[in-house]
Amino acid sequence: MTPRKIAEKAWTYILYETGTGHVLSVLCGGVGIYELNIPLMAMEAARALADSAYLDGLAAEIRMRPQQFAGQSVTL
Repeated sequence: MTPRKIAEKAWTYILYETGTGHVLSVLCGGVGIYELNIPLMAMEAARALADSAYLDGLAAEIRMRPQQFAGQSVTL
């Protein structure tokens, strides 16, 4: 199944629905820009879908500490 966009904030993140759950793709970097695609647990996904402020905060946390999340990143 091709991932389907559920929510998007330009130049910040895209929330995808995949066949197995939800993935938050966050734009990271400064001089070099890259994406981290972080799978969300069901509880995180439910909250993200219900509260855009939570989604903004989660994306900001990933962007500020990409090294802590890089090991969780998946290929879409």
